Amino acid sequence: MFDNETQERIDRFMKVRVDEGLKIDPETAEVRWEYVRVMNPYGIYPYQEELDDCIGRGYFARVPGSDIWVHFDELLESTREALWTKLRQS
Repeated sequence: MFDNETQERIDRFMKVRVDEGLKIDPETAEVRWEYVRVMNPYGIYPYQEELDDCIGRGYFARVPGSDIWVHFDELLESTREALWTKLRQS
């Protein structure tokens, strides 16, 4: 779908987020939301009209003090569910 250089860049970017997501503790995580392209929440994929015209809230978490925000979709299910529970209770 993408040229090799673009795909490698995307793969590296996503690996960093997945690895960082493993470090997130739901008890201490910082959480935020912002409007994003639902199918491209990081904005890293080249624009595709059929995928990028749907806008919605994207939820992100990070280890306190980290500069790497991780979309909830990249988190472990248990972490994501704990964060949703915490958000509903606040």
